[in-house]
Amino acid sequence: MKRWAWVMIISWVSWTLGCGVVDHDLNPQPDAGEVPQEVPQQDQDPFTEPQPKTVAGPQCDGPGPVKVALLVDTSGSMQFADPQSQRMTAVQSLIDRYQDQANVSFAIVRFYSRVRINGDSPDDDGFTRDPQILAEAVNGLAMADALSDVQGALIALGGLIEADMAQTPAGTLAGTRYVSVLITDGGPGVVCQAGCENDFLFGGEQYGAGECTGGMCGTPPRTTQVLSWCDLPRESWCDELNLDGDRCGEVEQWFEGLEAPCLAYNTSEALLAEVSQIMGLAAQYGAGQVQLHTVRLFDVSLSPEMQELMGIDMAENARLLEQLTQRGMGTFHDVSQGDLDLSVLDLSSVGCAP
Repeated sequence: MKRWAWVMIISWVSWTLGCGVVDHDLNPQPDAGEVPQEVPQQDQDPFTEPQPKTVAGPQCDGPGPVKVALLVDTSGSMQFADPQSQRMTAVQSLIDRYQDQANVSFAIVRFYSRVRINGDSPDDDGFTRDPQILAEAVNGLAMADALSDVQGALIALGGLIEADMAQTPAGTLAGTRYVSVLITDGGPGVVCQAGCENDFLFGGEQYGAGECTGGMCGTPPRTTQVLSWCDLPRESWCDELNLDGDRCGEVEQWFEGLEAPCLAYNTSEALLAEVSQIMGLAAQYGAGQVQLHTVRLFDVSLSPEMQELMGIDMAENARLLEQLTQRGMGTFHDVSQGDLDLSVLDLSSVGCAP
């Protein structure tokens, strides 16, 4: 586990451990003159032009449904990567743009160490056009806390899309388009390697046994290797972080997709596998189209010193996001040197409503 990945963990619990903290997984600033390349497409850019699909069936009564899932990173690093909260403005602007188009609905997936669909609304955890639910979900995007659980967000996205497909009539589903956009400043905050006793909070081969990293000093100071939650049962996490009460209850719900110790989680391979499963839903249920785009949101004014402290790797993060969009038949967009504008996202239908 990289040193910077654990720094943000303790920012959330520093009052308990009494250690200094900083943030986590920011993307690096591009080298001078470097322009990130979009994923090459065979014929067209699916971020702006949908692939047409002819739907056999009765006379059309209108355009087919377009269901948009916006996966927005609200981990602690976003306070630096997006200090002006462009993510909130861009998402609200997109919703407003399509408020009069009855065939377009939205779901807002906010992710940090946990995942929330449409905020904490008990009324709707699926695609919706309810302005109050969406407004409350957008307000939640101002949050910037804890770590980035990208795999958890993709797991939630797959469940969201599959649940919607399962309840949609076949004739309608054949003309339904699912468009997802992952907005983040980089890769996941915690990466678990497959196998036991190979992921550490501190100590271990990565840092040198006994070294205190990221404020993980404990009370009294610990001098032995301490396994991360990647390799520990969930019920022991609070003991390792010296947490109790509400703080313990919150941490025990982090990384919900990590089902058992010693599994690979948030690795590049695991993320690509999640995208493959999502893409496979179109054929499994007979949906018109499924796409995944990614957007990297980063503030280039972040000082080189801060970037170095975070151990960020622009090339690696860009490569991961490009791979995800290539697997998701979408496009990677870098807005590290401009404003986040989702209005360029084409949400035209691929079929019609029977």
